[in-house]
Amino acid sequence: MEQQRIPLFPLGVVLLPRMPLPLHIFEERYKEMVARCIDENIPFGVVYASGSRLQSTGCTARVERVIEEYDDGRSDILTLGERRFHIDEMLEKRSYMEAEVSYFDDDGMDGARERIGELAQTAVERLETLGDLSGHEIERDPLESLDPQSLSFIIGASGVFTLEDRQSFLDMRSTEERLREEVGRLEQSIAQREMIRDARQTLGLKGDLSHLLN
Repeated sequence: MEQQRIPLFPLGVVLLPRMPLPLHIFEERYKEMVARCIDENIPFGVVYASGSRLQSTGCTARVERVIEEYDDGRSDILTLGERRFHIDEMLEKRSYMEAEVSYFDDDGMDGARERIGELAQTAVERLETLGDLSGHEIERDPLESLDPQSLSFIIGASGVFTLEDRQSFLDMRSTEERLREEVGRLEQSIAQREMIRDARQTLGLKGDLSHLLN
């Protein structure tokens, strides 16, 4: 596996490949880190930090655009998720954390391309159905133009899934497994939304009734 030393940014979010992540940079150490990443055109690693626990896998983020710079050195930036990695060794030679990481990808799809393609199509259909039930229009063409692995990360970044779900998707090394899990969760969300819709119609109620299903 390819290894590299990268700056590390622990955050309370899970970044997935192809997922946009806007950030407000205000701590001095991360001002330094982001300035270096921009100057040297290198990514930094985002890892999910929950309390004192730091996940051992993360995703690199590359600064796509500096949205705004403030007089005191703070900045708003837009980053994009790129590659997944496993932390091999933590390093503390700078004001911010660094790590030696190994990059990884999904396993090959030999012998399963047709099955994975069908899963990808089903995932898009379920996402579209959920969007209709939630009052959000889903554009199918851009999703259907993606390869199954990229699609699985785009779907995983949607608001349907928890941070723990996203971390699980990040760790998985099977596109088929990730898509299958996503389809199952989307179908659960669809069933819940349909129950809410039916309850509104039956009881003549308005507003959010999701609390009744918790």
